[in-house]
Amino acid sequence: MGYIDEDCSGIIPKQLITMITSSGECIDRLPALIKRETQDLSVRKAYDAIFWNLPEKYVWKETPPKPESLRNYEAHYVSGMPGLYISASEKRDYE
Repeated sequence: MGYIDEDCSGIIPKQLITMITSSGECIDRLPALIKRETQDLSVRKAYDAIFWNLPEKYVWKETPPKPESLRNYEAHYVSGMPGLYISASEKRDYE
């Protein structure tokens, strides 16, 4: 696994939660708040969670330029909702 610096400070190389179900089966789960996962196919197909806890907050060296104008992005939130259907004519009413 890669580390941030030579002495590996600020990073725990692998983190995994192993649970035993009521039937006795062992299952592995990644923590919900983990920010990075890696997969080493030479070892196994499962992912490993990488826990980052840096001693100092990272400071960006370059900031991206601000856009000159607003950007509008189209979203189709209704298309992913089960049971809802909007016809093409109803959609045109909202455009």
